[in-house]
Amino acid sequence: QFVARAHHCGAVHQNQLLVYSGQDQTFLTARGLCVLDLATAAWAQLAEYGPGLRIDAAAAALDGVGMLILGGVDAAFSFEPVDVWLLRPAAPAGRLAEQAENGPRSHACGCFCAQGLHAYCFGGFDGQGDLDELWQLSLVPPS
Repeated sequence: QFVARAHHCGAVHQNQLLVYSGQDQTFLTARGLCVLDLATAAWAQLAEYGPGLRIDAAAAALDGVGMLILGGVDAAFSFEPVDVWLLRPAAPAGRLAEQAENGPRSHACGCFCAQGLHAYCFGGFDGQGDLDELWQLSLVPPS
């Protein structure tokens, strides 16, 4: 049985709906990654998978690669660093990029999307106010 949740993030990757972390009905942060196979409607759960418990993170599907996770807050409502994580159910989670001085501030509740090998994050809340920043992350390998 899978826990009903809110404040989670998710994306569709290779005919699977990936749902990461969030909060359950008792406001406790839900652990891990839930995977719904869209062809069979069967759920699976990877309880200890991903960068750690977080709510109000943003997610984007990266075609043919996996789901990117950005931002959010931890179980104590402290803002997570703006690291970009790649989640693929068949492989270990991995950090793709770490927070940079000239990158987005730590925040929650923003949007994140990808087109090709470029990911974009916009807006969110940094604990002081709403953000109007747009950032691009290039995932193109250096030549």
